Parts: sequence; structure tokens; C-alpha cells
Amino acid sequence: MIWRWKNDFDRAIADYSRGIDIDPNYGAAYYGRGSSWLRKDEYDRAIADFDRALELDPDVTNAYVDRGFAWTAKLDASRAIADFDKAIAHDPIDADAYFGRGANRASQADHNGAIADYSRAIELDPTNAGVYDGRSFSWKAKGNHKRAEADRQKALSLEAN
Repeated sequence: MIWRWKNDFDRAIADYSRGIDIDPNYGAAYYGRGSSWLRKDEYDRAIADFDRALELDPDVTNAYVDRGFAWTAKLDASRAIADFDKAIAHDPIDADAYFGRGANRASQADHNGAIADYSRAIELDPTNAGVYDGRSFSWKAKGNHKRAEADRQKALSLEAN
């Protein structure tokens, strides 16, 4: 976990793999390795590890969230939304799950659903600039430029880059 937190994903993957060799039924190791693969943009490998982690423990909310982001990266909004739905069912206060589902709803032009999800994510974590930026896009798509600009400014105030 430390290697992953330090963004040294190759070392993290190696250690998680050793853990899996020792105990192939240790779901947390599959989740950790999948999370590392995800951050290396190795989406198929990440998904395979999240699948295994969830087979071993279907209550690992983070595996649904991260697998949802992997499906997002692969441009499979339907599968992503399904995973974010499962994450929300397990943990209704996971801001990342609402953010991910909102982004995928927006990609399918469901801007009302996206705004609802982004708004819930903001209630849960008002410090995430990306959520305001995403909601700004949906407000703009709906023709509400005033709200879009307000969200864009809030995103910039939180993260100038």
C-alpha cells in the first residue's frame, strides 16, 4: 500500500503479486494491485483484478468505484454506471461514486442525472474541483451559462491548474 501511495506502482504491483502468491484468496491484494494497474492506465488488468477482488468480497466498495473509473477510461459508460450504482448501494456517502456516475451520465447526455450526481458529490466533498468542472459542463449543455460559469469559477478557486 505504501508503494501505491507513493505512486511507485511497479513496486506496488510486485508486492501485491507476492501477496497473492502467498494467499490467492486475499481480496485486498487483488484490489490494491488493480488500483495500481488503473493508475498505470492498464485498464484490462485493473478490471481483471477488481473482478477477482469482488468475487472474493462483494462488499469492497472501492473496487466498484475503481472498476467504474476503468470502464470510464475504456469509454464503456453503461458498465461504469452499473459499477457506480453498486458502489452507491454499498456506500451511499462515497463522493467519488457520485462523481464517476455523473461523468458517465454526462457522456450519455443525461445532464439532469449528471447534475444530480455532481450535486450530491459536492454535498459529500465540497473540495473536489473536478466535480464542479463536470457540473459546469452539464449546466452549459442545458443552456444555463450563469450556473456553468459559477461552477467553473468555483473549480478554479479550488484548483488554479
